[in-house]
Amino acid sequence: HRDVSSIVKLAEQWNWPLLSDVCSGTRFTGAKSSNVICHFDSYLRHQQLLTRLTPDVVLQFGTAGISKSTMQYAASATAGYIIVA
Repeated sequence: HRDVSSIVKLAEQWNWPLLSDVCSGTRFTGAKSSNVICHFDSYLRHQQLLTRLTPDVVLQFGTAGISKSTMQYAASATAGYIIVA
């Protein structure tokens, strides 16, 4: 895996949630962060929760491992969806 600690630090600096895909490695940076949300895909399947958590913008690092529910959630961003590959 790549060194993803800078992505975790960015999420902390901006106080943004970091939805950690199982393949991303962001769960295993060695630093604990309350911004890292693991197993988020199961949350994205609950419609009541989704209506309360519409993102302003989605900043995605990488392109692999994106589930259908994650793609639908990202598409709901009101300000934009940015992919950094």
